[in-house]
Amino acid sequence: MSRDLTILTVDDNDAHRYFVCRTLEEAGFKAVPVQTGKQALEKAAEQPDLILLDVHLPDISGFEVCRGLKSNRQTANIPVVMFSAIAQDGSAVNDAKQLGAASFLFFPMGSDQLISVVQGVLSRNKNAQASEK
Repeated sequence: MSRDLTILTVDDNDAHRYFVCRTLEEAGFKAVPVQTGKQALEKAAEQPDLILLDVHLPDISGFEVCRGLKSNRQTANIPVVMFSAIAQDGSAVNDAKQLGAASFLFFPMGSDQLISVVQGVLSRNKNAQASEK
């Protein structure tokens, strides 16, 4: 499933971005790293298969980026998985879901957990698109 699938990874933390991109590439995905919300919105126009989006970005919050993605007809169907390294209460997860995020992860996370969530979201999205046709 992972071959030829592109995942946009949005995180301003160099170590987290490196870990996520390396994990994705080792699983056969093409990882496209960016550091800001503005870059994420620009790169999303290239139609990645999934977007991994940090909540805390230097320019625009991840929640605002998700809102922008989901309100744009061109990017609304791209699944978004949000994540955070900062302890969040349950409201962050609920806010992400209400904005249309498919899942939420917390750092620290293991490679297996990351790949499992990514594959699960991609599989659900593929099945949903198939049932719409």
